[in-house]
Amino acid sequence: MISIKNVQRTILNKGFTLIELLVVISIISLISSIVLVSVKDTRAKARDAKRMMEVDTLSTALGLYFVDKERYPEQESWGCIEETIGEPGGFAEKISTYLPAIPKDPLYKPDEPEHEYCYLYKTIDGGKEYKIHVNLEKGADYKVYSSGGGGITYYGQGGIPGGGAYLTGFAWGEGIGWIHFGGTGAGGVYGVIALDSGLIDYAWGEQLGYIRMRGEEGSCIQPGGNCPLGYRYGVINDGMGKLSGYAFSERLGWIKFAADGSNYSNTSPSNYGVYMDADGNFYGFAWGENIGWIHFKNTAPFSYGVTLSQSP
Repeated sequence: MISIKNVQRTILNKGFTLIELLVVISIISLISSIVLVSVKDTRAKARDAKRMMEVDTLSTALGLYFVDKERYPEQESWGCIEETIGEPGGFAEKISTYLPAIPKDPLYKPDEPEHEYCYLYKTIDGGKEYKIHVNLEKGADYKVYSSGGGGITYYGQGGIPGGGAYLTGFAWGEGIGWIHFGGTGAGGVYGVIALDSGLIDYAWGEQLGYIRMRGEEGSCIQPGGNCPLGYRYGVINDGMGKLSGYAFSERLGWIKFAADGSNYSNTSPSNYGVYMDADGNFYGFAWGENIGWIHFKNTAPFSYGVTLSQSP
């Protein structure tokens, strides 16, 4: 007769097979991975909630500053407010009466040359409008702005010194075909970069060749008259995404990015123009005397367009 003790001893001595051990280890690893991902996700969401709360507090302080000064602390280019702490006359010092402790993004690292996470701030129109942009870990970026600051475009870091973003995609010239704004073309590498001040570097078209967005002297936007050197031209940005000025095709000459006084609405001689929305998508039309209309956003049934990108 088999006793209960003998049965217990047999079960205890039997142990686990190698396959059983591997199954148990796999299950434990899977559960650990799920728990770890869940913890990381929860922490990221908590940091995002903190970011949004601090930016809302910052926006309130800016509102109080505006009531007293009739303008916001001026900052012409995108910059991290954390970097202004301790800077004489900087943003942190100007706003200190209304916000003594300047918030810092939970993942802000002061020693890094480019900051993926910080509270980015910019003003236009002499400090009359502002926008704050925050990169979140989960979900869409968070943006807070004044009543007229919603159109201020953030170009991202993109690894470009001083900020900015690469352009990607295609525009369409009615008489000359595709114009490539980023990539590798015949004869070398080309690509257009968007900065706060406007567009720089080169696009490429098979019939146009290289299309230069800014001349060597930079600031002048007239391809003649006030620009006797001929190379002093460029495509500039008004800070709200509306482009104007001229680019130059080595084969077919000048391309004008907006009519004088344009409302950027259509292809009429007085109202055409190219503009970007706050998400970096390009719309509208440019005009070349030897080229015709250049379309920056498709209409059905075609599918093309130009947009900002974080990589070339």
